[in-house]
Amino acid sequence: MKKQIIALATCIFMGFSSITSYAYSAEVCQGNTANAGDVEAFYSNLSSKGYAVTAKGYSDKGITIADKNDFINAKNYNVLYWSGHGGSNGNNATLNITHNSSKWFNTFDAADKWKNTYDLKVAIIAACYQFNGNGLRGKWAEIMKKFRFEGISRLS
Repeated sequence: MKKQIIALATCIFMGFSSITSYAYSAEVCQGNTANAGDVEAFYSNLSSKGYAVTAKGYSDKGITIADKNDFINAKNYNVLYWSGHGGSNGNNATLNITHNSSKWFNTFDAADKWKNTYDLKVAIIAACYQFNGNGLRGKWAEIMKKFRFEGISRLS
């Protein structure tokens, strides 16, 4: 009987020790910029803090450009870090802006898809013009209230 209990305890312990559990998750996205240094730093630092981090738009094989679907998919994570070029036009903010980019999108239309999520708590957007003027800041304030965010940041 004693050997069976020890064998059972060993199997249970081995089963539990092979399961990796993360308290938080993050999506780190490289938009349409050639330098992925900030994204790599966020990925590395969040990983070292125990976050389960998913990288979009870059890998050791180069930059593939994260897109609107990756931005929308952030609703399934606790933290979003987005790095890329941004723009604004009136009361609309856009991401992935370059002269010949086919991957640009309206930030607010994409963020509207974050409805009914309780996972995403912090969005960090390292792109210009996202908070340009009272109109854009007001739209972000509405999104923060609607989705109960703890914070949205602009780093550029």
